[in-house]
Amino acid sequence: MNDKILIALLLTALPAAAQDAVPRYDVDALCAAAAGTLGNSSFARSACYEQEQTSYDGLKARWAAVPAEVKTTCRKIAAWTGSGSYIVLGGCVDVELEARSRGTPGFRY
Repeated sequence: MNDKILIALLLTALPAAAQDAVPRYDVDALCAAAAGTLGNSSFARSACYEQEQTSYDGLKARWAAVPAEVKTTCRKIAAWTGSGSYIVLGGCVDVELEARSRGTPGFRY
């Protein structure tokens, strides 16, 4: 009986854990589009993959520590590109965390 309870608890936790994972974007589509704007440049496609991979790896290492509100905001912003971009997602997380650390400035007349 205890095994069944443990399995049930684990199964209910899996969807939450999956939702908290770094989003999965279609890097193939993103990099094909980027390369296409430059005449199907092999260099542009390769650079796109390298930069997206570097950004993804950095996000994966720190994603668990990113506040939920920042994740939600930045997922929306990163998806703005259509297929999503880890470069945009990582940049958004960086600026959101920086802004939080500075606080909201007051307005003076």
